[in-house]
Amino acid sequence: MQYFNTEVTLISNGAVYAQVILTVRSTCSLDFSAYPNDIQSCLLTMFTPLPMSRLRFSRWTSLTRKSSIFGSLMDEKRIIRSGEFEVTNLSATPLFILRFGKITVNESADQPDLMRSIIRFEIKFRRVGYYYLMTVALPLFCLATATYIVGTVASDSNSIVWLMLCLVVQIMNYTQMLNRLPPNQHSIPLCAKMATLIMLETSALILYRAVTTFCHNCSTEKAEILKYWSTSKVEKALRILLLFHTGVNGILLFY
Repeated sequence: MQYFNTEVTLISNGAVYAQVILTVRSTCSLDFSAYPNDIQSCLLTMFTPLPMSRLRFSRWTSLTRKSSIFGSLMDEKRIIRSGEFEVTNLSATPLFILRFGKITVNESADQPDLMRSIIRFEIKFRRVGYYYLMTVALPLFCLATATYIVGTVASDSNSIVWLMLCLVVQIMNYTQMLNRLPPNQHSIPLCAKMATLIMLETSALILYRAVTTFCHNCSTEKAEILKYWSTSKVEKALRILLLFHTGVNGILLFY
């Protein structure tokens, strides 16, 4: 304790209350398996090596308007945000260490010399949804939709150029997406899987348009047959498939 961050109060019964203002930086193990709807929880435990007969964490505080520092510490009118996350709850719980290291929430004054006081803080926070929607979901959906529209263009030569341009933009967006994804990801997020699938589909569309363009330029007789074939059932099925895929992408990314 230092003089500039400690407030000491002496009570008439001889008890001494020391209130210390601390800034603590600690590590926290996070679970990103539910990304982007993940809810995280971090625990911070403070304890003292001195027995309860000499030192204990008290509920009393003069710096806050609350009668107790335990329980929920969140102000309903105040929203705490940090980066992509928003704090949903901040609470403090008093605990006690008994003999042989057993921890309990029940205070027993029978043997205060054998007990130690603990205070455990818990911070719960969740990822802000609009950040994911604006930086990951919306760009991916727009790129996929633009690619599918270009893929249904009747002119094969123009379609190839635009599809290649879409593929380049998809690769750039995929690289930026990987930088935004949480570290130490044990499983690949759905958005990354969808981005990979869309790039494979774009490559398949480029190959399909290249084959049809080559066949159209082979000979006049074959070109007429292939032109009719490519603009009839196959093209119709392709449009239906891409339209269905666009709807599925919207459901998976935004719901």
